[in-house]
Amino acid sequence: MHLNKEKIAEWLEKIYADDYFLSDHISSPITVNRFEQSNNKLVINYEYWDDGHANEGAQEYFLFDLKAAEEYGVNVPAYMQLIKMNVEYTWISKDDCESLNDNISDQLENVEEVLCYKWDDPEIEDFIETYIDQDKENLKDLLINYYDAKNGIPEFIPDKLKPYFKKLISSP
Repeated sequence: MHLNKEKIAEWLEKIYADDYFLSDHISSPITVNRFEQSNNKLVINYEYWDDGHANEGAQEYFLFDLKAAEEYGVNVPAYMQLIKMNVEYTWISKDDCESLNDNISDQLENVEEVLCYKWDDPEIEDFIETYIDQDKENLKDLLINYYDAKNGIPEFIPDKLKPYFKKLISSP
């Protein structure tokens, strides 16, 4: 089996999905930037968007009023974190490594960077629609029923989010 970025990303996403603590933090597909396999070792450099900091429960982490967000089941953070990881996995054999099986004998994780991006930062633009689509019905209810957004998007909403929210509230 030949490893490629897509196979490795799928495997990493499964690891995150299967881990109760990790699954709350990942908010996007994983992007494998590069990898290197040497015999039974695999070194992976990857990144993903994370909104786990919004689980801290303090208003400063949330875009919307915290009580309203809880009432409507909406968790939109005030900013997003881009997590950049470098991980080295070692398997018992080269075949185990190439099949990405569970026979991992050693794992060394390193968080290379945690970059914080506000919603108006250009780096986050490609991610916005993916994120908004995750919880759009509850978000639509919050915008319309709590913020009366059919009569205008609230001023505190970052400019880059306004077109997405306008589209969301006008959808059937």
